[in-house]
Amino acid sequence: EFGEYLERMFETIEIEWHNLLNQQRLAERRSRVSIAYFLNEYGEIIDWEIVMATSTLQAQVICAAAINNRAPFGDWSDEMKSTLEDPERIIVNFIFY
Repeated sequence: EFGEYLERMFETIEIEWHNLLNQQRLAERRSRVSIAYFLNEYGEIIDWEIVMATSTLQAQVICAAAINNRAPFGDWSDEMKSTLEDPERIIVNFIFY
């Protein structure tokens, strides 16, 4: 179940990221942003941080917004609650080609 949950969450974040990049007309190339955040059982982000970045500040802001704009991501199932830590640490990598 958690795999399906993550897949939906990452897809939602990716769609928002592309939308924000198109709106901002950002021409970022050959860089990366990694963001870690804690997700609770209600799909809410508790805390987040940029753990690695080789990009501009503008790109980092867009990546953080792609995650935060889409939260909350939905309640966890009972199975997820019994097997995951609350909150669960998630890392998302954004790669600019």
